[in-house]
Formats: sequence, structure tokens, C-alpha cells
Amino acid sequence: MADSPKQKNRRAFLRRRAKGSVKVACRNGMDLGPNLAISLVDICEDGVRLITKPDLKKGQEVIISLEGTAHSRPLKISGMVAWTAARAEDAETMLVGIQFQKRLPYRELLEMA
Repeated sequence: MADSPKQKNRRAFLRRRAKGSVKVACRNGMDLGPNLAISLVDICEDGVRLITKPDLKKGQEVIISLEGTAHSRPLKISGMVAWTAARAEDAETMLVGIQFQKRLPYRELLEMA
């Protein structure tokens, strides 16, 4: 029996591991309320993957704030929750994919990843 063919990566942009020095915040679409982000997992030009508190739902609008060592102020980007997944390691948190409404400039991406 023949092996099944490998699935192709359908991503438009390559995910990159975020630098440990990058600070992240995730708030509701009005940029109000508590920071729901716990940590930044990875980043690409059109989104981020975060570990968050379990308060986000698919389709919810959010504001992501990213701050690297080269930034004097956080870079704020609006986005939408594209997917959520429970984490087996910790029931108090979840893994969330956020798709940006506008692409992150490549220069900014290189400073974060």
C-alpha cells in the first residue's frame, strides 16, 4: 500500500517564533478591559498565535499590542479571532489564532521574530 502524500502548507506567510523580549497584550475591539494575552507563541505578517485566558471567542474583534526592544510605544494592530483551541497542559488557558486586518510591515516582523 502506498504512503499518503504529504499535505502542502497552505499558509500565505511563514510563522516565526517570537523573540522572548517581545511584550504582547490582547484586549477587546474597543481596546478596553483587561489584557487577555498570557504569552506570544508565534507571529507572521498576517497574524499571531497566543496563549490567552479563556475569554475569547471565534469572530471576536481584538486589538493586539506588540512591543519589542526597538519600540518606544506599543505597535497596535486590530484583528479578529480566527480560531481557538483548548490546551491539554492547562485548562485555565487556551491557544488562539488572531488574523490581523492589515498586514504587519515586514520590518516590524523582523524586529519581533
